[in-house]
Amino acid sequence: MMISRRDFLTLSAAVVGAWSLPVRASETRVVGGNAFGSYWRLTLGHDADPVPAIHAIEAIVTRIDAQMSPFRASTDVSRFNTSRETDWQPVPGDFRAVTGAAQDIFARSGGAFDPGVGPTVNRYGFGPITGQGRGAFDSLELRGDAVRKGDPALTLDFCGIAKGHALDLMAAALTDEGVEHAYLELGGEVLAKGRHPSGRDWHTAVEAPAITHILALNGKAVATSGDAVNSFAVGGRRYSHIIDPGNDTPVTGDVASVSVIHDTACTADGWATALIALGLEDGAAIAETLGLPALFQIHDGAGMRAIPIAGFEAYLVGEVTP
Repeated sequence: MMISRRDFLTLSAAVVGAWSLPVRASETRVVGGNAFGSYWRLTLGHDADPVPAIHAIEAIVTRIDAQMSPFRASTDVSRFNTSRETDWQPVPGDFRAVTGAAQDIFARSGGAFDPGVGPTVNRYGFGPITGQGRGAFDSLELRGDAVRKGDPALTLDFCGIAKGHALDLMAAALTDEGVEHAYLELGGEVLAKGRHPSGRDWHTAVEAPAITHILALNGKAVATSGDAVNSFAVGGRRYSHIIDPGNDTPVTGDVASVSVIHDTACTADGWATALIALGLEDGAAIAETLGLPALFQIHDGAGMRAIPIAGFEAYLVGEVTP
């Protein structure tokens, strides 16, 4: 289905990234707030009480920020990063859960997703984590209540996965509050529960300069990683905040962004970063092997070309043109 941008904007609001307000907004209510230097937004039917959900979501934001924000010295991850101890360090449950998820994606991506690149990110002017060099992420050990680094130089930057974990926690909290149908956004990442009040799937948008792709999430999460916001150009070369761990420099090549759909936002978040670091050829190959529905947006001359991988096209329900 192809509709014009003007027609689409009469039905819903589309923004850069991966979110849109549901159509027929009179059937829904929208609440939201600040989170992790960005925003969270919850859309539900008018018959749902948003107050308990708001309290639950705000508590999760506070908890995750206190554990994994690299921007404050008092957080668990900052204490880990400044320590040079190689003994076991007790850490909270969410910290351990994100560590385990990161280790899994690190291993399955051949190291393309590496939370140890924080000092490199900082060297290119994008992040707060400093260090003499990049520590070895594969030196990190995890047990039931603690972690330890085999490499004293290791620091952890969970910005490429912690937001997805927080979104999953928010969705679980909604279930605990009896909310079965909702559309959750966290800084551009989206997770849909149940169905829109009209009875259809929740819809969201992945936007590119030429075409905005409309998705029916059908109970899934989608995360996008790309260079649209955090990047700069020098001498004709664009420097992204996404680091290629293979050469310890910002990713290069024609991939502008990668969107990944998965049952959990945490997995979608981490793999979106891993696939863009891998590049089109290797990233598409591993997405196909693992059955990860992904959309690669490729710089193609003055425009952009979209390449759906591993069944991503099954979620596409329309496109919006300028």
